[in-house]
Amino acid sequence: MAFNGASLQNAREVRGLSRNQLANLLNVSEQTIWQYEVGETKPKFESLVEFKKLFGVELGFFQRFEKQIPVFDEKNIAYRSSLRSSIKKKNSEKAFLENADSLITDITSNVILEHNLIIQLRQKMEVLKK
Repeated sequence: MAFNGASLQNAREVRGLSRNQLANLLNVSEQTIWQYEVGETKPKFESLVEFKKLFGVELGFFQRFEKQIPVFDEKNIAYRSSLRSSIKKKNSEKAFLENADSLITDITSNVILEHNLIIQLRQKMEVLKK
């Protein structure tokens, strides 16, 4: 199974977890998580199952090799404080927005609506009301 560490990093950031926090949840070192994310090593199947449970995704989520084009600029996500927690929250928000944008793009590219479908449904409802 091919593993994409960027998918793990995105899932971790969306959940607002640091590498150290994720490492503690999985009883591995922070360096191990870093190695997974940069592609230095690949996680064992048991770790993948834990990732699946923790992040609520399918195993295939960690196999995606999409070219990540940044959609949201960090400069446009602002908080009052420049503390580390705000930077962490900003990174989490950015990862969430990029994943949501990707999901919406995937959904809308696969949905085909008939032209004037809503108007046709409204007309049928008006006929049924009479």
